[in-house]
Amino acid sequence: MPTLVASRPATPAAPDRITPAAAATGTWTVILDPPHREQDNEGRIALAEGDREAGFLLFIDCADDSVWIDTIRVVPGLRGNGLGTRLLTLALDLHPGRTIGLAAPTAALAAWYGRFGFVPAGPDGVLRRTAPR
Repeated sequence: MPTLVASRPATPAAPDRITPAAAATGTWTVILDPPHREQDNEGRIALAEGDREAGFLLFIDCADDSVWIDTIRVVPGLRGNGLGTRLLTLALDLHPGRTIGLAAPTAALAAWYGRFGFVPAGPDGVLRRTAPR
């Protein structure tokens, strides 16, 4: 089970220091930087091993009580090991009962997000996962 650490800085991961095998099976520290309501409402979730960051997700806590996922990034050498899935799952778990939107620029990404309940909701690849009632 990941450890939750609030607002701890981490350096970008060096792909040669975190192997794909470690990425798939490693124990990850979850770094949560919650939204800054007095600034920009942006929050950040990252996965790190020690001080090496393997990936992150940026989200915006919107005024209408929805959440917009802005970016999901995984270090290129570690892609394909489930880290993006872990980040998205953490974001969904962090915002239960809230509608979440994002943009998927490709059909492959739209299909991937569809596995998490996201459906088309507008032009330009906008997808939405409606909060359960």
